[in-house]
Amino acid sequence: MQAFIELRSFIASSELQSFSAAARNLGLTPSAVSKHIRKLEDELGVRLFARSTRKIVLTDQGQLFLELCRQPTLDLMEAGKTITETLAEPSGQIRVSCTTDYGRVRIIPLLGQFMQQYPKVECELILTDTISDLISENYDLSIRVGSRLADSAFISRKLSGFELATCASPEYLEKYGKPKSIEDMQSHQCITIRLPRTGKMLSWEFVRRGEQVVFTPNNFISTNDPEALRIMALNHVGIIQTGSYGVEKDIKEGRLIQLFKNNAAKHWAAYVIYPSKESLSLKVRCFIDFLASNIC
Repeated sequence: MQAFIELRSFIASSELQSFSAAARNLGLTPSAVSKHIRKLEDELGVRLFARSTRKIVLTDQGQLFLELCRQPTLDLMEAGKTITETLAEPSGQIRVSCTTDYGRVRIIPLLGQFMQQYPKVECELILTDTISDLISENYDLSIRVGSRLADSAFISRKLSGFELATCASPEYLEKYGKPKSIEDMQSHQCITIRLPRTGKMLSWEFVRRGEQVVFTPNNFISTNDPEALRIMALNHVGIIQTGSYGVEKDIKEGRLIQLFKNNAAKHWAAYVIYPSKESLSLKVRCFIDFLASNIC
């Protein structure tokens, strides 16, 4: 099995471009991973990585070796994992980063059910609207929302889709009138999200005749918290645009009225992001599968 461990170290190092990151991913020390790579290079008689002080890069021979050995190694890992999982019960801690509003509305209500189903698993949920570094911040997975994900070396799995709901309270609309068009909202009090990383206001998105329409309100109150956005709308302050998952109950029960539903942007989704399939532990795999099965 020593050769198998060396191959796992090689594959993880090539994907993460760092012996230290590969070590964290595999639960080894950086010196152990480096030792495995050196031994593999000695056995093959080639250099697999070009090393620098900042990162490692596959050599041509290393790239060829990765292409030849990766899938057979992953198949062997999957076979071993399947056998082990038939005997094992998920246990240990899962560290999860999640977008604040989506975590409050969709993830937290499911945690009790998950803990009943897997009583030996401990879950640490960090709600944040900043993009987390899974490796350096030691997260097992991250849950993000958006119209698309930035290119990443990580694996992503879609949990659910949703539309952007533009809405206001009946009291606000009775007092100020219902906007007749998207552009008509320029004369209304619009409440927007200010992005915490850039300080920019989040523009509103619509679809009209199959084309994307971007609307930037002139008159606005801003906040960094989607829940504050919802509370202000419920208190008749103005019009908001937010993920439909956060206001669907308010709309259904008449506390908010959705505007321009036929023009709602529907290409947004929530995704779970994790480093790699081959290093996915049983507890994390069970958590991801649970979310995918229970989030609608």
